[in-house]
Amino acid sequence: MPQLGATHRSQAAAAAPKLLLLRFLCLLLLLLLPAADTAAATAANAKSQQKQQQQKQQKHQQKQQQQQTQQQQQQQQQTKTETPVVRRGGKPLQIVLPNELHTGFRVNEEALAELEKIPAPIAVISALGPIHSGKSFLLNSLLRGVGGATAAQQPSAAAAAGAGGAGGEEGSGFSVGYTVAPGSFGLSIYSLPIYVERKTGKQLPDAAAAAAAASAAAASAAAAAATAAAAAAASEPKSAASGSKTAAESSPSSSPPAAAATAASTAAATAAAAAAAAAESSVVNVLLLDSEGFGGPNVTRSYDQLLYSIAFFLSSHLIFTTMKMIDAQDLQLLEDLTRDANLFSLRAHASSVRELPEQQQQQQQQQQQPRTETSSALLSLLSPCCLSWVVQDFVQDLEGLTAQEWLDALLNTNRWMTSPQAIEANEAKTHSKHSLRSLYSQVDCTALRAPTSNGNLLQRLDLLREEEEEKEYKKEFLLFKERLLAAAAAHPKQKLAAGEPLLQQQQQQLQQHKHNQQQQQQQQQQQQQQQRYMSGKDLAELTRFLVAAANANMFGDVQVFMNHFSTIRSAMAKNDLVLLFARDVEHLIRRELPLLPEEVAAAAAVLRQETLSLWQQQLAAEVYVHHTEVNKQQEQLLKELDDAVDKTVQKATKLVSSYCKSISVEEMSVLIEAKEQQIKRLPLPPKELTDYSNYQQQQSKTALLQRLQQQDRDYTTVAACSHELQQHFEAVQTLFLDLHSANIKSITDRMQRAAERAAASLRQQLQQQPVDLLRPLQEFKGLLLDWQQAAWTLFESDVSSLRDVSDLYSAVSADLAATLAKLETQALRTWSNKCKETSQEVSERWEVLFRHEVLSSLDGSLPVEEEVLSMSIEEAKRKAREDFSKVYCSSSDPWKEVSTRMEQRLYEMGSALEESNLEAIKSNCSRPLDQLKTELAEEAVSYYMWQTFASMARKKAEELLLSEAAAIKTNVRLSPSLVHRVSSHWMQTELKAAYEPIIKNNFFGLLYNVVGAALVLLGFYLALSFSLLFLFVSLGGIRVIKVPIHPIRVRDVRDGSSSVYLWCFSLMLLKVLPYNS
Repeated sequence: MPQLGATHRSQAAAAAPKLLLLRFLCLLLLLLLPAADTAAATAANAKSQQKQQQQKQQKHQQKQQQQQTQQQQQQQQQTKTETPVVRRGGKPLQIVLPNELHTGFRVNEEALAELEKIPAPIAVISALGPIHSGKSFLLNSLLRGVGGATAAQQPSAAAAAGAGGAGGEEGSGFSVGYTVAPGSFGLSIYSLPIYVERKTGKQLPDAAAAAAAASAAAASAAAAAATAAAAAAASEPKSAASGSKTAAESSPSSSPPAAAATAASTAAATAAAAAAAAAESSVVNVLLLDSEGFGGPNVTRSYDQLLYSIAFFLSSHLIFTTMKMIDAQDLQLLEDLTRDANLFSLRAHASSVRELPEQQQQQQQQQQQPRTETSSALLSLLSPCCLSWVVQDFVQDLEGLTAQEWLDALLNTNRWMTSPQAIEANEAKTHSKHSLRSLYSQVDCTALRAPTSNGNLLQRLDLLREEEEEKEYKKEFLLFKERLLAAAAAHPKQKLAAGEPLLQQQQQQLQQHKHNQQQQQQQQQQQQQQQRYMSGKDLAELTRFLVAAANANMFGDVQVFMNHFSTIRSAMAKNDLVLLFARDVEHLIRRELPLLPEEVAAAAAVLRQETLSLWQQQLAAEVYVHHTEVNKQQEQLLKELDDAVDKTVQKATKLVSSYCKSISVEEMSVLIEAKEQQIKRLPLPPKELTDYSNYQQQQSKTALLQRLQQQDRDYTTVAACSHELQQHFEAVQTLFLDLHSANIKSITDRMQRAAERAAASLRQQLQQQPVDLLRPLQEFKGLLLDWQQAAWTLFESDVSSLRDVSDLYSAVSADLAATLAKLETQALRTWSNKCKETSQEVSERWEVLFRHEVLSSLDGSLPVEEEVLSMSIEEAKRKAREDFSKVYCSSSDPWKEVSTRMEQRLYEMGSALEESNLEAIKSNCSRPLDQLKTELAEEAVSYYMWQTFASMARKKAEELLLSEAAAIKTNVRLSPSLVHRVSSHWMQTELKAAYEPIIKNNFFGLLYNVVGAALVLLGFYLALSFSLLFLFVSLGGIRVIKVPIHPIRVRDVRDGSSSVYLWCFSLMLLKVLPYNS
């Protein structure tokens, strides 16, 4: 019976704070709903008002039901059409790390921040056991198919030892150690949960989990709408009752409408409770927690106890792993650790109370009875429900037993801590059982064989792939995984209820509001279903609390522990109040016509005061209060509430700014349309366009201010709205400036088109009249001037109406003048090219006719007399010059340029004719010259210089030609000058090619002989010098040695022979003095 009473009080205490929250929401709705008319009215008017309110309520409920149906249909369609959600790879999050001395713990806030993102409900599966007992490998096997992690994708143990980060790389599992060093430190939780269906215990893929989450979200939205309907239904009877209070006092007939309204509110509350039940999530987020192995190097027993206690209270389901066997030492270790974690349990606490003296026992019972009950509720909720003992690498024979039967047999006998004397004294009384059954609601055992028979892979299980595992191991492991996930999903991590004093306080309030009791209970059930399960954020808060308690060594004292747990519970209440406050203030800014920021701030101040009142009621309901921590939490609550108010006011300011911006955008669209219409009329006179712009701006400003100053609200007083208006007016000015710019651009374009048309007319004249280029330069310049004047006349006629814009007119006129000047330059260049082309044609024609003209003037063919040939050449040049001077552009620069080249060509062609004449004369004199050439062959051997030989040969040729002139058959008189020219031509063309190489060979042969002789004489001289030097040294002294050297002169002889005088050495004058010792 005491336990039943405690349970009832615990449930009522859990309902009390929810009831307060519902009352707070109802009061808020009453503040926001329009106030009822408080004037006295007759009974008939009261009845009509009641009927109208009932009809309005029915319409409101029907509208809400339609909205709920539409929301559910949209959620279902979105769930069907959405593509499957692909989660990124998960990673281990090391939430608890050992300190530097490995005697305490510290929290990794970065990892806890990741953990806080996981929504409720959650269940935690923890793996604990001795060092290197396969915990990490077992969890990695459970992770297969979650975020891409496999057992063969783990980082090295050294990588896991780093305690500074939030976890490993994405897509990796827990670190599997393969050396004697520990592979894990502290506690690590995997970032991605395993989605498990709560009813069936089956693991769900990501797509199915997303669909279930969407369905739960839709149901949650429906529950929220139903809650709002229930709150509205609850507030309307109060309004009706206050509005018709006078009529109710005067006539008893006013009670039926109030009863009908109460019934309607009860129905709405029932619908809200049903929707809330449907909104409960059917998917549990199962998290895997890895731990540091017990008995590691340089680790104390106290550290292992504290680590086990933290993991114990964080877990929903506990896995204890051993290798090969289960022995009595492992059983005793697990029992001791569990009892330490349970703070010696209620049974140990009761036995310690019974051992006190009777007087102290009564006092202790009176003081501790409510505390032990609360401690029992705390331990029952925080403790894991189930224990799974996993024996890995099991190879023993169970002798026909199952693994579960084997563990049951071991649990039934416990003689590990019994002394031999006690056993010998009384064997029967020393038989006891292990207490694991009383510490866990469910204890099962699984024996798994080695995953592979390959010894190398057993050493490096971090590299073992799934396809390399034994089939029997896979089969046993899959069965174990199904049982484990089903048990964990059936027991999600739960939050705790409030204390009993709050329940007693609220029972008095409930008695005063009996007509709303059923509705409030149903709303309370809805909120309780939504808030009774822990989320990742709650688990993170619990982790911080447990680590702080462990570092303070508070697990040994139930009282201290409960004080700290009361602190964490108040922290959870603080978080809930902050969330509710944020949700309520969010409603203030969900209006079609936004509230002013000062209005939002005033309403948020009322909500803040109500929230602080609920916080004080929560603190008054707590039995164990840590005042310092509670004060800190209250400061945090105030700060978070103020932050929420500030954020809401900022959002309201942004909404007002957005509203002003939307109005500005609408007005701007009207102005843009007017601008587009005006652009079609461009170009316009600038003054006319300025008047139009000022009128449009004034009209737009008046309309804008009228829309922003309505319903007693002046949005222009808000700084954000003023900023938007300022930007709008600046944009309007920019708009009309753009219109003016477009007008100026239109005027400029018209002027430029006129200028282009004028330039095109001149260009067309130049292209269509090529014959006009074939005239003298001055005449062509006069014609070009006439064309330019016609172009200017055309331009002036096109821009006559736009000449008032003087700046643009001047600029375009200057550009046109420059363009016409360029065209004039191009026309003159074209005339020059045409002149040069015509002159070049005349020059090329005479290059072809010149030789024919000269030869045709002679009586016969070449050779002829030089004087006759020169006269003919000059006559042909005269005719060519006369013809060239008849070109239309004579005396111009292009003509002079071609004339210079033509003169050069006439000279070259005349020289070529003279050369041809000499060649013809030489051919007539070829016989005596050939004989002379043959005779000179013998003399060429004795010559060493070409110039000497050439002078001699030319002289002989001239003498020969002059002496045999009568015998030479030619029609040309051989004068001495002609003979000299023929001889020189013969020397250069025939004789040089025949004898110059021979003479060069003679010269190099002579040089070779001279150098050889000089080298021989030099060698003889050096030998003689060294011999004399050696002789003088041997005689004892040398006075003076003088060796004069005289050069040898080389002289050319007139007849061509050369005498070479070699070097001569004079005699050495030696004077040897006797050596005086």
